[in-house]
Amino acid sequence: MGAALCGVAGALFLTVSSTDPAAHTAADPTTDDPSVLATPAPTPPPIIGAPASSDATRSPLSSSVVSQPITAPARPTVEVERAPPWLRTVRETGLWSGPDAAAQEFVKLPAGAVLRGLDRQGPRTFVYFAGDADRRRSGEVWVDTADLESTAWPRWVRGRRATALRVEAGPGASVVASLPRGAYVEVLGEQRGRWARAFYLGDGRTTPPIEGWIDANHFAFPVQPQDKIAAQTLDRATLDRTPPELWLRIPYRSQLDGTPYSGANCGPIAISMILDAFGKGDAPVRIRDAALDPQDAIGCDDCGTFIHDLAAVVQDRGVAIHGLRGRNDAFRSWTLEDIRAELRAGHPVLPQVMYRMLPGRGNSSFGGDHYIVVTGILGDRFIYNDPTDSDGHGYGRLISARALEQAMAESDFPYVAFAAGS
Repeated sequence: MGAALCGVAGALFLTVSSTDPAAHTAADPTTDDPSVLATPAPTPPPIIGAPASSDATRSPLSSSVVSQPITAPARPTVEVERAPPWLRTVRETGLWSGPDAAAQEFVKLPAGAVLRGLDRQGPRTFVYFAGDADRRRSGEVWVDTADLESTAWPRWVRGRRATALRVEAGPGASVVASLPRGAYVEVLGEQRGRWARAFYLGDGRTTPPIEGWIDANHFAFPVQPQDKIAAQTLDRATLDRTPPELWLRIPYRSQLDGTPYSGANCGPIAISMILDAFGKGDAPVRIRDAALDPQDAIGCDDCGTFIHDLAAVVQDRGVAIHGLRGRNDAFRSWTLEDIRAELRAGHPVLPQVMYRMLPGRGNSSFGGDHYIVVTGILGDRFIYNDPTDSDGHGYGRLISARALEQAMAESDFPYVAFAAGS
């Protein structure tokens, strides 16, 4: 039967066909070749809050990719007045290539769009626009000042570039954590000029959940609506109010890394997170090749990966897998209690899910399957790592038990998953 590929909403992917009903692929990016210190034998990933072991896997954090900018004007060479950090359009307005009448208008923005203010010159303000769901592209552009008003910091912002979380407000303050390009942070309210106190959930790799100060110059308003990010993200208040029963420290990696196969690479990236957690990491491109080899599809940028091939790659690298198959070698049907039991044993779980059934994705144009890594339990919800992070922080996402069950039920092979660990 045909197998739909998982990927990013709006992207076009091919379908890999197979006569084997067990041969389902879910498509899915890779990152730079990590430097990994592998341990001699896999050990369960530590739970958040536990001290890291001295032989923990080390690997550079892969940054998310922010959309490429349109042609933007050069910064003005004349003396300019700085703009407020955050601005909102009060009516429909244009995005312009320059501050004067000779400028070209790129596109119209509706009222209510939030922009990062940079400079002012004459009747226009220089801003950063992060793009939106209507396919307007990101970039530094000019907007008529009369069409703008100052607005408060948004609750959620996303890094325009690699930056730092600092112990105090100001560029000279000590760094408490490095943040990759594309990082999502939660603004906590306290502000000093263009600086705000913020909370970063971390990455499960080198950075734990942590607070500090961020510079508005390095951040933009996310494309995803604020309420959707809040609904699917483990935030500071939740951690304070109801700490997770458990949360396995599974290093995060984004599939959206700019590679030509990024839209079809959720499977290899999902298992790369698992392998990193057990000290068995490898370059994501090699993991992808290993997963595609049984299909004779190495080098295919649009090809997704079969769950049984992903499980084989994990096992071939020395990490045991559990629960993929049951009687007569058929795929096992997982329950929510099965997932909880494996997590309590220190085993992350990789289920096959329908992309559209995940939180915040009901309107996605992509109707295929996807892979995630379930990493924790929080009341009646689960914590998971999602390789796709264009619509919010990919690390530490939340999904209700019912939503996870439905997402698994609606996949091409309902309730299929595997756990990993000794």
